[in-house]
Amino acid sequence: RIGARLHDTTNYQRWVLDVSARMVATQNRVARSLLESPTAGFTTVDLKTVYRPAFASRVLVTAGVENLFDRQYR
Repeated sequence: RIGARLHDTTNYQRWVLDVSARMVATQNRVARSLLESPTAGFTTVDLKTVYRPAFASRVLVTAGVENLFDRQYR
């Protein structure tokens, strides 16, 4: 898992943008006796944001998208 975070550098920290990627390698070492099967590698990308409105210091709006590019993986 790797990621990067950009954020407002003021004391109020009104916004944050967080991007992360989860990368999984191909799995070839499996226990056939447990009915496991090899799986292909995959990568998922997530995007998350946080916003604190200036008019309401106690309000925090968050939103995010997981698996941003919506690729099928197993």
